[in-house]
Amino acid sequence: MCKLLLTIYLSFLFVPYNPLSGQCPDRGLFLSAITSPESITAGSLPELLRYESAVNCLASSDTLKGLLYRVISRNHAVNNDYGMAISYLKKAITVFRNLPDKKLSAAHIAYCYYFLQVYYNKIGLKTKSIEAIDSCIAIEKYLLDYKYTCYLVETKVYWLFTK
Repeated sequence: MCKLLLTIYLSFLFVPYNPLSGQCPDRGLFLSAITSPESITAGSLPELLRYESAVNCLASSDTLKGLLYRVISRNHAVNNDYGMAISYLKKAITVFRNLPDKKLSAAHIAYCYYFLQVYYNKIGLKTKSIEAIDSCIAIEKYLLDYKYTCYLVETKVYWLFTK
């Protein structure tokens, strides 16, 4: 009996831990995985998409879910798949809109709209790009923080004079 228990105990020591798909990932490990510089490389997309299925257990207003969608979006953009990049940014915006902290929510959404206008521009959707610029500027006006506005005003003014 003692040998059997010892064998079972030792077998658990050497079996690698992989959480079941129904379990939520550890928040700290998950955050470090999606914010590391390696998370925005061409080869990291399959791993990030696996994380996407693992975060279904998080609340729809969880910042981690929105951050994951942003990183997946950037990966698609690195691979020149701007349609998917736009799709994931829209998912991120939906998550960030549900955050209880409205200032934090707005800061994340401004970031998303900035990159949304970049991706719309890349695929030639100029009107959508200008709408994203307007949204970003409006949000930053609410925040009184013009991090992206200083870059976007030039594009907006150029568009107004050439349309």
